[in-house]
Amino acid sequence: MKKNKKLQISIVIAGIIVSGAIISSRDFSLRKDKNEEVLLPTMEISAVRETEPILGDPESSIIFIEYSDTECPFSKALSTVRATLMSLYGDKGEIAWVYRTLNVINETSYKKALALECVVEIEENHKFWNYLQKISDIEVIQNTNDSVNTNTLIEIAENEGLSVNKLLKCMNEERHKVKIENNNKEFLRAGLTTTPSIIMHLSKKLSPDQERKVNEALIDLPSDFVTIPPTSDKIFLRGLVPSDFAKEIINIILEK
Repeated sequence: MKKNKKLQISIVIAGIIVSGAIISSRDFSLRKDKNEEVLLPTMEISAVRETEPILGDPESSIIFIEYSDTECPFSKALSTVRATLMSLYGDKGEIAWVYRTLNVINETSYKKALALECVVEIEENHKFWNYLQKISDIEVIQNTNDSVNTNTLIEIAENEGLSVNKLLKCMNEERHKVKIENNNKEFLRAGLTTTPSIIMHLSKKLSPDQERKVNEALIDLPSDFVTIPPTSDKIFLRGLVPSDFAKEIINIILEK
């Protein structure tokens, strides 16, 4: 796979303080896929599939669907927010979390995304999350010819008790290349131009009163950070979500 030169990348660090946290993201606002196809935003995403890695109960009232690139520093930082929210709401069956791999930065992010998708295919669900955390925290060495040295990814897999032979075979065959490319397209078609981005998929539509409360909670946020589509069954969050803000929205949705 050639380096992704089709997306113009700029780093946006928004100095906006909300509940003591900085809303930050990496911006991919050109909204084109690797074949230069212009992707108009639709505010739609695919349903959660059984084969996707998921933390928590798939029947939860709220499912967070995360689109992340492992090479984005703000995507890496989201792991702390994910852990906090799952510890508060996951054990109660109130929220669950799905991860969707992106490759919008460079060849290293592609190799990491490929490794993650292969782990989903060959190993148990909980091993995916451990592996995600480990490979997000390390640098992958670029060879002198600009190819990616995947030895570190394999070493981490071995240390985590993963099947190295199966992982290598899956990666070498690039079995999940199309899936990663489709994730990229879906991410852009949904109007999500920053990493990380999260869709809160709701089991029930927001009531008019809940939507009013959510909008009141959003009043101090940048207008492009949060979007509630007309269907009122999703909330789109673009950027590193402050955990205090996320908790406030969750509590509004879960209120009886």
